Amino acid sequence: MIRKSNSNIRDVASLAGVSPGSVSKVLNSSPDCRVSPEIRERIFDAARKLEYTPNINAKRLFSKRTGVVALVVPPPIAGAGSAFEDRHLCRILGGIEEELFREGYRLMFISNRRTIGDSREFLELHSSRYMDGLIVWGAEADEAYWAEVAVRGIPLVFVSSIPENLEGKANFISSDYRNAARIITRKVLAAGHRKMVFLDGQSAGFVRKEIKRGMEDAFDEFELSSRDILSYRRKPFEGDFALPFVREYMASAERAGIIVTLNYSSAVAVRNELANYGVYCPRDISLACFDSAKEERDGALVRCVPDDWQLGSRAVRALLSAVRKRDLPVVTELLAAAVTGDRSIAECHS
Repeated sequence: MIRKSNSNIRDVASLAGVSPGSVSKVLNSSPDCRVSPEIRERIFDAARKLEYTPNINAKRLFSKRTGVVALVVPPPIAGAGSAFEDRHLCRILGGIEEELFREGYRLMFISNRRTIGDSREFLELHSSRYMDGLIVWGAEADEAYWAEVAVRGIPLVFVSSIPENLEGKANFISSDYRNAARIITRKVLAAGHRKMVFLDGQSAGFVRKEIKRGMEDAFDEFELSSRDILSYRRKPFEGDFALPFVREYMASAERAGIIVTLNYSSAVAVRNELANYGVYCPRDISLACFDSAKEERDGALVRCVPDDWQLGSRAVRALLSAVRKRDLPVVTELLAAAVTGDRSIAECHS
């Protein structure tokens, strides 16, 4: 009679006619597992008959790894929604999950509340063997507590943004917003326009800073003053920002050839409000945005479209390299982002 309680890996190996090592590799989805489909099925069949489930704590003790990676995201905010409503994150998450599945890893979610950082809970999660490393999305520029995590040698990768005190000191994967902004601005200047409006918000985040740098690079190349990049400082993600912005813009004597926003929804809101004043895109003005909304086919807008799926995949690869080899150098990788709809820049009037 087959014993179905308290079965161990040796029982599974004996019933399947293989070594315990082969059973361990198959059931734990080890990336170096090299067994035939027939043997794999025999192992799974034996495990089902014995009602065997791997002991997680034993696995961690034996392998010195948990097989779990934590994704850290900003906490939900009442009235502002959840990070998981952000389409950038949803696509990044797809790339993360696909790569982790390929590597036999699982994903844990952590809400990045300041109390977690202040209480040093990330250090405890790693030392208690709950996870092997951290992928951090949406980090703010002033989150200084990540420095201790990095100094302790805990595998860590920031995606899309990184605290200012860790730039060049921690693994970082992002889209190349600076180069995309440079491309867009060059086309604006080449079309004869000399003023731009950047609806940049009030934060000092990495993406905002890189877009501004790219604009300034292009103005320098044309030997023009970057003072002609006009910034609207109201935070564009809170409330109905488009109405007051367009009202101020239409009342201003300084008109621009292009208005640049951080995301697609902001660009659409501005476009709709401008139409109320009889100003149309791209006939009268160009609008540009930085967003991965590929399903939104809008040829009237100039768009920077980063490959978020690839971003998530690269982040996992960088993190697992750090997990497996702690002495690797810090990685900073900027992935190219496509610029689409740029013909509308030349179409708009000065």
